[in-house]
Order: sequence, then C-alpha cells, then structure tokens
Amino acid sequence: MRERRGGGRARAGFREPACSGRGHVAHAPLVLGIPLDLFPAIVIDSAAYAARAIIFFIPAGLAVQEGALVLACAAFGIGTVPALALALVLRLRDVICGLPLLYWPLLEYRHLARTKAGN
Repeated sequence: MRERRGGGRARAGFREPACSGRGHVAHAPLVLGIPLDLFPAIVIDSAAYAARAIIFFIPAGLAVQEGALVLACAAFGIGTVPALALALVLRLRDVICGLPLLYWPLLEYRHLARTKAGN
C-alpha cells in the first residue's frame, strides 16, 4: 500500500523533541536571565499545567496558565514581568506544537479533491 504524501510533514511537529519533554523549562529561564534552578522550574511548570487541567472548561486554559505561573513564580521570589515572559515561552511552545494541526485539514482537502477529480 502506498503512503500518502504530505502526512509526514503534518506529523513532524509531534516528533520534535521540544514538543515531547520538559527541556524548555530548564533552558527558558537561562535564556531569559531568570535565576531559577531545575527543581523550582519544574514545580512552576507543573503548577501552570495543573491549573490548566483543573480549569479545563476554559479553551486552551487562556489566562489560567499564565496566572498560575505568576503565582508559582512569586512563591520562588520571581517578579511578575519575568514570570509573564516565562509564561509567553510556555504558550509559544503550545502554539508551535499545534501548528501542524492547522496544516492537516488542508492536506485532507487536497487529497479529497484529487480523489474526486480522479473518479
């Protein structure tokens, strides 16, 4: 059976290492200049995603994840502005990992158009 072309490009974002782990939590504070060790970074990230999971009825956890991250950063002595910068990095990760899902319907439409034209 022949594999459809283009599907690998849409799924490529899910194979990306940045989308599969918590490596961004260790590197983002270093790049942003936030003095944060690995354990507090993981706790802060976990608090943000836990709040997002608890308030699941808000689409994509908009503002919930950021609010929880600001509160968790305050517990470790990090100010509001660096906390919001870190929240932007976490949100950007969600956007980058979700972009292939926006490309997928286009591939499906093209495949459907080709199969209708061929029949």
